[in-house]
Amino acid sequence: MQNKYLCNDTANAYQQYPSVGRTINYIEDKMKQSTFYTSKENVFDAILKAANSLELVINEKSMTDGIIKLEHVGSFLSFGNKIEVELLFAYNKCVVKVSSRSAAALQIIDWGTNEQLESKIIESLKEILGR
Repeated sequence: MQNKYLCNDTANAYQQYPSVGRTINYIEDKMKQSTFYTSKENVFDAILKAANSLELVINEKSMTDGIIKLEHVGSFLSFGNKIEVELLFAYNKCVVKVSSRSAAALQIIDWGTNEQLESKIIESLKEILGR
């Protein structure tokens, strides 16, 4: 059975979507991505639902630009996280790229929160979109 989430690396994304004409902001080896075979509108709405269910703050959203900026509120051990979700739609596929970074300019200890947030968002999208 073919994996429905086939786009697993940056090079593959560029090969599949060379004509889109916009640059994706990648954080090298520090992002999660998945491909969904549905409309950009469906994926955009699913991301907003996922953000709400994960109690993330929606700071900015633009379906036209394919960008959603989220924030994970800090705790005793962290200043929080800034999350950027990018959507790239072409050829009846929507590639979602999620990158998270600490809200603090300098954080000495990596608690693994960024990777966990990226994974939770992708998994939540898969659940919402029925994949």
